[in-house]
Amino acid sequence: MHWFINYHRAVFRPTDGESNVKQLQKIGICPNCDCSLFIYEDENNERYIKCEICGHAYNIPQKGEIYATKFYCPIYSYPIVAIKSNEKNQFFYSNKRCLECEEYDECIAMDQLGNTLNLQENV
Repeated sequence: MHWFINYHRAVFRPTDGESNVKQLQKIGICPNCDCSLFIYEDENNERYIKCEICGHAYNIPQKGEIYATKFYCPIYSYPIVAIKSNEKNQFFYSNKRCLECEEYDECIAMDQLGNTLNLQENV
């Protein structure tokens, strides 16, 4: 078992060989080492995004459909994923919830993503 550090908190995750972890989908490139980032789900149905090489990991919401987008956070360089929890709620995440970012109101990626998908994030 290992501790993975992200910009906001330490995230405890078992390594892939230590538990029943499913690799769900590739979502983009890791800004730390330029390798692939994948979405994983463990035996407790907890989901997280993790780099295959450097091990950098961060949590994402446990419920909702995940959609990889072609957009990257202009501040942290993480790929942006959309998580749709029901018909009315759409949330966007890079290495944290985009709505929590201090630059959210001026974010070009959010403007482009909203226009492309015709979606809005609810508070």
